[in-house]
Amino acid sequence: MCIDAVRAYSPESEKAAKRLGIRLSDDADFVLVYGADREILEALRGRDEVVVGISPRGVDAELAFASEDLYPLVASRAECTVVKIPRLHAESGGSLVRAVNEVAIFPRRSAALTSYRVSVDGRILFSDVADGVLVSTPLGSSAYARSAGGSVIDLEAEVLEIVPVNSTARRPPYIVPLGKRIEISDVRSRFLPELIADGRVRIPLADGRAVVWAGSTARLLRPVVARKEAEPAGRLSPSMRYVLKTLEERGPLTSRSIAEFTGLPLRTVEYALNALRKAGLVEAKIVGGLRVYSVKP
Repeated sequence: MCIDAVRAYSPESEKAAKRLGIRLSDDADFVLVYGADREILEALRGRDEVVVGISPRGVDAELAFASEDLYPLVASRAECTVVKIPRLHAESGGSLVRAVNEVAIFPRRSAALTSYRVSVDGRILFSDVADGVLVSTPLGSSAYARSAGGSVIDLEAEVLEIVPVNSTARRPPYIVPLGKRIEISDVRSRFLPELIADGRVRIPLADGRAVVWAGSTARLLRPVVARKEAEPAGRLSPSMRYVLKTLEERGPLTSRSIAEFTGLPLRTVEYALNALRKAGLVEAKIVGGLRVYSVKP
């Protein structure tokens, strides 16, 4: 059990800790957040303790350590790792916002093109006309940045990603080292451009300019399941390896949750799970009326 004690992020979090038998302490290094990704992101933006996300029963929160119904199984079977996540700081006209997924610049009204220029540490990188532009952390690379055409980045990579959104010049994403300062300037649009942090905090873009950099660091607790080497990796199909890796990184999941996380068809996931069970790498248990798969110890 890698969680000894926690602080409660909210009254709902305190109730969840008591239901799960987790000790509450004002001196704990962990803060328990009960909710979906929205609540976990909020805590990551503002708390310095290690954030432990617990999602409600049946809610697939990507940032959660486990859902409430699966927590006992995950906690008993998994080791833990603390993932360090850079917090983005973005400043415009003296106003500062923070984000852990991404900061974006878009016009207040959608479907309006925006012209802008991107510089890194004072060096002009490119100019573009697009729907908008965003700067993403590795954590955010699997969220909005991915849907905008960005690359999915390993959480341990010390980089930021600049993603033009629907670029008229078909600009690709750009990866820059974590310590760089990114300036987005000469922003012009028919409608007022806004600086948006994690899709929630919005401020007007002052003087058509914003500066983005990685500031402080947030920390998120993740489960790590050790894999039993019962079958040579070379004898596993790509889909089987992908499903197995997902279970290793995320802990026990239903087949439908695996399909949502991986983007694989449900039929492919179920075939892979069946093969992995026969290979002795995965097992299934009934939890709350659902069949839940996990890496076999």
